[in-house]
Amino acid sequence: MKSYVRFNFRLKGGRCGLSMLELIVVLLVLSILLGLLLISLGSIRQKSNLLKFQNQQKQIGLAIHSFAGSNNGKMPGYAIFRLDQLPFLPRSEGLFKAILPYGDFDLSKKLNQNTGTYLIPAYLNEADPSFDMTKEGNISLGANYQAYQLGMRIDHSYPDGLSNTISICEKYARCTGGNPLVGLADYQIGFHQETDKVGRPKILYNPYLRRATFADPTYDDVLPVSKGRETRPSIAGKVFQIKPALDQCDYRLPQTPFETMVTSMMDGSVQLLNRRISPEVFWAQVTPDIGD
Repeated sequence: MKSYVRFNFRLKGGRCGLSMLELIVVLLVLSILLGLLLISLGSIRQKSNLLKFQNQQKQIGLAIHSFAGSNNGKMPGYAIFRLDQLPFLPRSEGLFKAILPYGDFDLSKKLNQNTGTYLIPAYLNEADPSFDMTKEGNISLGANYQAYQLGMRIDHSYPDGLSNTISICEKYARCTGGNPLVGLADYQIGFHQETDKVGRPKILYNPYLRRATFADPTYDDVLPVSKGRETRPSIAGKVFQIKPALDQCDYRLPQTPFETMVTSMMDGSVQLLNRRISPEVFWAQVTPDIGD
């Protein structure tokens, strides 16, 4: 003999319906399911952005090697400068501008019509929370200054090996963590012309723009300090920032909006660096000739 459990809910007037408690339970279940769906979609989008940005860095790596191949092994280089040296500096192009003719880069969009600053999709991380198309700071990357000094060559300037030397790290386009160095403007270095007291022209540095580098002694970046075969950061414990809030962004370091740092090496390969990497390991990879 079959047994049935029968539920009979009726509203006033004899119509069947749900009680208030049951309605709350249904809404609660739906909200939980919706929350799980949004989390899943967010994770998928994050993974998609991460994969896309890895491919962008591979594209940049190919352009760098094409540049070196077309210039007898010479690499793009940055000059270090002080304010009193500026008029006498050797001319140099930033990495990200120098390689533009050597890669398949989209140059169809200008960020600033007056300065001619372009928005290069390959240089932009769509997950970068600091990017603002209405302001300067048009790149979500930082070139390793230690690997791109003037006069370096791909054939003999990296004794630690191309695969062991960091080329580029992620870096927020605008870093406002308590310092006026907010813009990474690789081909708009940020100088303006003034005259001194007797009318002679002088060049001053505009502190609101900086070139797209890290480990750069031109600024007060954290630098690798080597002693023997060991390398440590100039500020103890500093490596890179994982998903920092904009007001916590440290302009002296690289930072990423992902859970891992997307880093391209000098051989063109792309690596994901874990947040648990030790400062000694990271900064040894920043230095091209420590012997690691």
